[in-house]
Amino acid sequence: KLHRLRVHVDGANGTVAPRSIGVGDGDRECDRYAVSMKRFSLDGALWIAQCIVAFVFTWVGSLRAFVPIHALERQTAWIDSIAAQTPVRVVGAFELVFALLVLVPSMTRFWPRIAPFSSLVLGAFSVAGLVEHAVHGEWVRALFALILAALAVFVAWGRWFAVPIAYMPWDQEDPSDWPGVTHRPIAADPATGAFDPALKHP
Repeated sequence: KLHRLRVHVDGANGTVAPRSIGVGDGDRECDRYAVSMKRFSLDGALWIAQCIVAFVFTWVGSLRAFVPIHALERQTAWIDSIAAQTPVRVVGAFELVFALLVLVPSMTRFWPRIAPFSSLVLGAFSVAGLVEHAVHGEWVRALFALILAALAVFVAWGRWFAVPIAYMPWDQEDPSDWPGVTHRPIAADPATGAFDPALKHP
């Protein structure tokens, strides 16, 4: 069995002692590190997607909720016909509310399951906008709506299935004791230097 040498420093007396570990132990350490990095990368991508979706719908919702209809007609000529059928102000207000719910619950960890639901609703809004832009031949805006819908669906999937954010237990002080925490700090074993998910972070 192949072995490799690792130097271990005793914190009590400062002595240096060689420590031999098997290749299998190193493979397990690499597997833990790879899983941790993969989870971190997906979580970071979800945060970026959430920020993009929240920012875009906050901007669009603000325009529809506060800008006069005749000013919106300068950018979208058919908005007047839509306003006769659908209250543009109400749609803008809904977009503002759901845009906040995509990001704020995840940041505060207070009812974080609202975030994927809100993102799915905004994705439905994007699909509706995609159809409307395609009907009027606005292909650039239709492509933008398609990308936005894909990001919203990605956030909904990621925050519900892949990397869900746990609820904030306000009555517990030690994060390592929180139930269902997916981003628990990982501490290193002082004897081997390996990262062990079972250990609590000091």
